[in-house]
Amino acid sequence: MASGMPLCPVLAIGQQIKEIWNGVFSEVQAEFDARLTLGFMGSPSAGKDSLIRALFGIDTGEISPIPGSTSKARAFALNEAGSIRLLTAPGVGDARKELTARAHAAVEELDLVLLVVSVQSGVDRHVKQLIDEIHCPVIVALNKIDLLDDPAALSPLVQHVAELSALPLEDILPCAADPHPDLGPPQGLSELSLRLAEILEKKGKSLVLARILRERDALANRLIERAALSAGAVGVIPLPGPDFAPLTAIQTGLLLRLARVYGVETSQKDVGALLMDILAGNAGKALFGRASSMLRAAGWSSGALMGVTAAVAGGIAASITYSIGQAGRVFYRDHGHLASRLAQDVFGTELDRQLDKMKSDHA
Repeated sequence: MASGMPLCPVLAIGQQIKEIWNGVFSEVQAEFDARLTLGFMGSPSAGKDSLIRALFGIDTGEISPIPGSTSKARAFALNEAGSIRLLTAPGVGDARKELTARAHAAVEELDLVLLVVSVQSGVDRHVKQLIDEIHCPVIVALNKIDLLDDPAALSPLVQHVAELSALPLEDILPCAADPHPDLGPPQGLSELSLRLAEILEKKGKSLVLARILRERDALANRLIERAALSAGAVGVIPLPGPDFAPLTAIQTGLLLRLARVYGVETSQKDVGALLMDILAGNAGKALFGRASSMLRAAGWSSGALMGVTAAVAGGIAASITYSIGQAGRVFYRDHGHLASRLAQDVFGTELDRQLDKMKSDHA
């Protein structure tokens, strides 16, 4: 890239959004429209239905099962197209035996099983057998932790369940889906939502999870962190110019994904306006001067990315993208007439924090 910068970097970004929009939109829409089948298994006393309500705001008693489901194992379509499905079944024996032929498709296409286990019953041989028979990722939701007499007993219990189930500790997640009102709101839902998103991310299906998930901030933060990592690796000077388009594509895709997470319909014009709004505010204007100073202090003069300059450029790109993501998260979550100003404030505060941390790390 030439050493000079465009006179109006924000307008340069706007032009690049126009050029890359179709590709970015198609990619995000494909993720959002992907098929997703989740399985919830466990004994009737483990709290499956309570956990489904807590995670998704869905009462399975109020929606009709897919025809062919039995009274013991049921499959539900959660959207009109039938592309998002939920399978519930008791956690004893092979769930396939409790399904008729018309519901078999849901089992064969399971992306993930959430096995709900009560702290009072734990993992027995039937649950262990079920885990062995499932051919997709499994998470154990260790439910009803509010019933433990001694909170100190939770950690050893998690370790014990991990050993019995032969699953990693990160896939044993304590929760309380429906605690007594005196004990406060449900517990462990953010951690559970994030782990669901992390596993489904490997299948390119974390975004479609947002269509039914109640706890969306955890998923949004995961998307922001992933985009920041990608931004740090693109290997460009993080200032608008001819080579800046890969970074603009990452940031545009991030904002579009965040809009999908929070159920906001948006367009090229809207996403472009938000990105330029964020960068055109006081914090955005200060950004270009501060980023230039940090790059030149690291040895950049002609645009060549070498040694520490490349590391600094990647760090700045990641910091900018992370801060844009946090601003976008607030904007789409609190979509109102003050959201744009709030997004600018969030961007400035977060970027200052990120760049200060980066400067300290490289000192």
